[in-house]
Amino acid sequence: MKYFVLSTLILISISVFGCANGYTNLRSNPEGATIYVVKGNKQKTKVGMTPLNVPTKFLNPTGESQLEIRLEKEGYKPESYYVPHMLFSEYVDLSVQLQKEETLSCEQQVQNLEKVTRNVAQVMFLIQQKKFEKAESLLENLISENPDISTLHDLLGNVYYLNQKLSQALDSYTRSLELNQNSIETQRMVNKLKSLRMPSGESQ
Repeated sequence: MKYFVLSTLILISISVFGCANGYTNLRSNPEGATIYVVKGNKQKTKVGMTPLNVPTKFLNPTGESQLEIRLEKEGYKPESYYVPHMLFSEYVDLSVQLQKEETLSCEQQVQNLEKVTRNVAQVMFLIQQKKFEKAESLLENLISENPDISTLHDLLGNVYYLNQKLSQALDSYTRSLELNQNSIETQRMVNKLKSLRMPSGESQ
């Protein structure tokens, strides 16, 4: 059997075996990490828990050009990796050593809150100035550092909505609703956008 190492990192080891039918084997230490497939619009779909060994087409039913697979476990940092189209017919073996999340000190938490507050104020100013692209960029950076703050996803949804990017707005509101299911206003926006017909020329 042909074997070669595609990539070996300190924390993530990916190996590829020649195989007629594509399979993806996902393992983590510790086990029990939730496995998500992330589409190009950043919407996550849960597909199982580690360990998992499935045909790659099970992870990619819509035929995306590449797969982003994300592993998440409470108390550990999330890990992501990409499977390009050229490897869909191979056997991909992924073994991930999850890192424990560092608990922020009270001082660090205050500093992070102050940073988020300052940046949200800047986002609101950019929205008032109709500088939507800059507001998007700032919010995307904020979300990458604070992915579980539902309000940031709401704000990004608002910016997308104002900039007529309705598909992206729906994705952001949906993610916010996953984090905070009690938000009536967010649910209203999700329902509204789902009822609209997306323009054929809209930016995706």
